[in-house]
Amino acid sequence: MTGEGYTAVNEVPVIPEPGPPLLCKPLTKREVDYYLERDYNRVAGFVYRAADIAHLRSTEALESALGRPFSGHILTWQAHRETLYRIPFGGRTEAAMDAIDGWVIERAPFRGSGFAAGESGGVIFEFKVDSVRLPYGATLTAVSGKSIATFDADIDGWRTC
Repeated sequence: MTGEGYTAVNEVPVIPEPGPPLLCKPLTKREVDYYLERDYNRVAGFVYRAADIAHLRSTEALESALGRPFSGHILTWQAHRETLYRIPFGGRTEAAMDAIDGWVIERAPFRGSGFAAGESGGVIFEFKVDSVRLPYGATLTAVSGKSIATFDADIDGWRTC
C-alpha cells in the first residue's frame, strides 16, 4: 500500500452552538385570556426550564409537581438573556429570607430553595423573572400539545393557530 489517493483524515463532526434555553410558564385560564385578548407581550413570576417539565403531560401532574394551580396551558419562549432569570432564594418572611441570604419573599407554597414547591417527589428548578418582553416565536400551547397561538413581535401580538 502506497497510500496514493487515500487520506487518513477523519471527518470531525460539527457540534452546533447551544441556543438560548427554552423556558416555560404554566398559565391559569385568566392569564391565557389576558395574553390573547390584550396581546400581552411580557412574562413575569415563576418560570421553569421546558426540559425539566416536559414529562408532565397533564394539568394534574403540573399542579402536583409545581405546587401551583394551572389551566392546562403553557407559555414557552427562548430566554435570550439568561441573567434575567434568577434562582429565587428566600422565604415567606423577611427573617426566613435573611436566614439564607436570599432576595425573595413570597407567600406559600414558595419554599425559597430554588426548587418548585410541589409534592410529587421530583426535583424541578424554579426561576423568577421580574418582567421581560416575550421574543418573536413565543408559543401558547395546551398541555395536550395543541398549539393555541404564536407571538409575532412584528405586529406586537398573538397569531392564533
